[in-house]
Amino acid sequence: MAGFGYELIYTFLTALTVLFFDYGQAGYEKLSYTALIFLFSFCCLTVWFFRLKQNGKLIVTGILLANILTLRLLHIQQPSFFTPHIYLLLIECFFTAATSYIGARLMIRFVRIRLLCIACLFLLTVLSFIRMLTPITTGFFTALLLLLILLSDEIRLRWDKEKENARSLHMISLLPFLLLIILPAALLHFPDQPYDWKPFVAMWDHVTTAAGRIRFDFIPGDDAVIGFSDNGSLFSDLRSDEKEVLSVKTDFDLPCTLYLRGIVFDSFDGRKWTVKKTTSLPGATLDTLETLSGVSNSDVNPGDIIKNLDLNLTYLDNKSAYLFAPLKINELRGNTEKILQKDGSYCFKRYNPYRFEIRESFYILNSDNPTFASYMKNLSPPDASAWKQTAQHLGTAYLKEGCRYEDYLQYRQFIEDAYTQKIDLPPALEQELSELFKDAGSDYEKCKLLEEALGKMDYSVSTDPIPDQVQSESDFLSYFMLDGKKGYCSHFATSFVLIARSMGLPARYVQGYRVKVNKKGTYTVNTGRAHAWPEVYFEGIGWIGFEPTPGHFAATDWAMRNESETEKPEYSIPEYARRQEATDLSVPVPKPKTEKSPVFRFSKKMFFIPVVSLLLFLTMVALAGKLYRMSTYRKMNDRQKYICLSKENLHICDQLKLGIRQGETLSEFATRLEESIGENARAFIPGYEMILYGGSESILPDLSDAQQSRDALLQYLKQKRRLQYLWQKLF
Repeated sequence: MAGFGYELIYTFLTALTVLFFDYGQAGYEKLSYTALIFLFSFCCLTVWFFRLKQNGKLIVTGILLANILTLRLLHIQQPSFFTPHIYLLLIECFFTAATSYIGARLMIRFVRIRLLCIACLFLLTVLSFIRMLTPITTGFFTALLLLLILLSDEIRLRWDKEKENARSLHMISLLPFLLLIILPAALLHFPDQPYDWKPFVAMWDHVTTAAGRIRFDFIPGDDAVIGFSDNGSLFSDLRSDEKEVLSVKTDFDLPCTLYLRGIVFDSFDGRKWTVKKTTSLPGATLDTLETLSGVSNSDVNPGDIIKNLDLNLTYLDNKSAYLFAPLKINELRGNTEKILQKDGSYCFKRYNPYRFEIRESFYILNSDNPTFASYMKNLSPPDASAWKQTAQHLGTAYLKEGCRYEDYLQYRQFIEDAYTQKIDLPPALEQELSELFKDAGSDYEKCKLLEEALGKMDYSVSTDPIPDQVQSESDFLSYFMLDGKKGYCSHFATSFVLIARSMGLPARYVQGYRVKVNKKGTYTVNTGRAHAWPEVYFEGIGWIGFEPTPGHFAATDWAMRNESETEKPEYSIPEYARRQEATDLSVPVPKPKTEKSPVFRFSKKMFFIPVVSLLLFLTMVALAGKLYRMSTYRKMNDRQKYICLSKENLHICDQLKLGIRQGETLSEFATRLEESIGENARAFIPGYEMILYGGSESILPDLSDAQQSRDALLQYLKQKRRLQYLWQKLF
């Protein structure tokens, strides 16, 4: 029993560590109790299976097959109770337990493998501690516990001359004390932010930077794949990989193009975008509040300028640190505890959880309506009074720290510092732009003209690599706008941002997904929808996105009140605010109305068929084993038969707890057996002793003595232990 517990400790802790790190890297926050129960059960079954003899292994196999048949029948009867996720979980737990048992046996047996595992576990715990790896929190302490067990085992084996003797008992007795050390630490609060262990962090940065340089500089350009990435490099050739990453469900019928923003960049070196300047201010919230403040305090009807829409976003095969969301977010509903704002974007504190779902309420601008341009001519930044009035209408969430008027002024200064670097245009390009903008009446009209001009160029994902001499923003504009004039979204968005900055406008480069919707419904987003676009800041309305990529422009507009007399404003800002209270990330999700849970209906055949199948399997195993043993026994000579019966008699004695004791002779054992059961029970021992110690093959005891003892022992077993008697007769 001690050996079983010893192997189970190693197997279960190894399996737990593997699952915790695997699920943590996949974005899970915790393992379900169902997964833990499955894993522990499979670990116990695996260890038990390999410790059984042949007949026992066959019986366990039959039990497993009967359970599989039961699950299959339950799935046929009640498909809603057994989803594919359950089957995948069972398969994963089974294979994890089996491979962990193999690993545990190797660790127990071989010193070098044990030392290698100690080194790997130490590295894992260090990387987890400084958050270069992100296991499920409990996984860190599981790995630490396994590390302590391996160290303790190794120390005992090196200091104890007896080596294997009482090794398993020692580990089982030591485990409670190790748990007393680990459990209090596991119950303490685990900080969301990593410990700033600067030497390791710097080392990791160097490693990842070097790996990235190898990946993007030395691997040919045609290996770059279309898809979202937080890498801001401009590649030459792109290949398609149509993997489904998001699911978007819309609740509106307005035809429009949704730009689901991911990461925002501020600095460009001629070849690659990076993030160099950051702020702790909630830029996305401040931007939305500036838009609403400007619109609600203008002379226009708010419903002519903005609309409030909702969508549900579900992550599919998408392991990203960013929450994809439209520009003017009003409210996020769902599991938002792990979401924070970072430099105008929303991101997860860790990677997104598996199949993460969230509801996003946002505002969309009527930016492609011709009349909207006239509204943009009269913009002015909101004053403190207008800001506070709008915030009060929208709810207390907009009055909290980080969203005050003073914070808005700081955010405008950050925009000025981060997104308005002066760009020197090539003279030829400057002359072309001067001709392009000669009739523009506002900066917004200049941006629309630039958008239109870039949209007339050639689009292609197969482009020449950027020449080595391109080392600055001006070099890139000269190369792309005057010479190349062909590229994909990243090239056009970059050119737009740089030209807008040359005009003194704050502009930034954004990467995310572009989704064109026509009506209410569900839209699947694949990696081919990944996109890059520019955003320009205008005081009084905030950031506005543009679409300069050829073939991608799709107008988003609706009739204004002065264009359709029957069109009524959908709402005014204050009315919407009263209808919808605090708009904070921490607002809980309203419980949706769900259908009545399916009722589990028990069917007799769910019980009858697996039980009958198990009994038939066991009967077949017993019959096959019996026939095999009988056939083998008939082929033996009398001496071999006597040895076979004697070993069977000793096995029955073990079942009766009357087996040979340590240091006991066969004569002493025979006397004790006669006192416990009777004279017939000991009849086989003298002959067995002659065979063992006689030394001559010619010694042939009377076979009837062994048979007589077997009958006496079986009769006694039948009286004392009926189930073991049946087992003995069958197997």
